[in-house]
Amino acid sequence: LDVRSGVDTVALDIAHIGRRLVAYIIDSILLSVVNQIVGTMLGLAAARAGGSPGLIFASVVVSLGTNILYDGSMTAARGQTLGKMAMKIKVIAETGADVTSGQGWGRACAKLIPFAVLVALFNDERKGLHDMLAHTRVVNWR
Repeated sequence: LDVRSGVDTVALDIAHIGRRLVAYIIDSILLSVVNQIVGTMLGLAAARAGGSPGLIFASVVVSLGTNILYDGSMTAARGQTLGKMAMKIKVIAETGADVTSGQGWGRACAKLIPFAVLVALFNDERKGLHDMLAHTRVVNWR
């Protein structure tokens, strides 16, 4: 029993770290393709502008924004990114309910904190720092 949320964690089928890792890799591959296309377009624009540092900075900002937009919108809408769908796992609220929009977007933004995801390796509930801050869990989903 999770004393803070009052939820029986045994009843929730908490997703294994391996499944979460594979989902993360799938999402990273998809995002790298999108970011590569956008980065190439911005890079070409920067080259035409004489290597403008502003456009190079914009490329980094757009890449981070793309990651947050993808993760936040997918998690807020369905509780799953494409990688999580493929691995049959889902983000839910600590209570076992579907995530709220705020939880989905907050979780996505919290992933920008360095090593937030790695925290899941060091606790029994397999919660990353982003899960702790958004009050979410990742569970197996049929």
